[in-house]
Amino acid sequence: MVVMATALPLPAQADSPSCAPKHKLTADLAMKYGEIPFATGFTINQSIKFYGNAKTGSWSVVAINTDGVACVVAVGDGLEVMLLALAQGASY
Repeated sequence: MVVMATALPLPAQADSPSCAPKHKLTADLAMKYGEIPFATGFTINQSIKFYGNAKTGSWSVVAINTDGVACVVAVGDGLEVMLLALAQGASY
């Protein structure tokens, strides 16, 4: 299976089309693409949330700054969530 991703430049302003307040961006992903959060990670100054739609396979990666501004940093399709492997602590 080929997974395609398009990296979007990380905009500097919240009024950019790919950035918005976290609650608005989350609502937009749910309404437009049916994507819901399924994983979270943290960096030094951001949190990263992974959103996806298991039925369509679409996914988005969102960086959330400490000021509450969220920016889509990557999108794609072909999402496969391997919950059983994660739950069992499987290594790859």
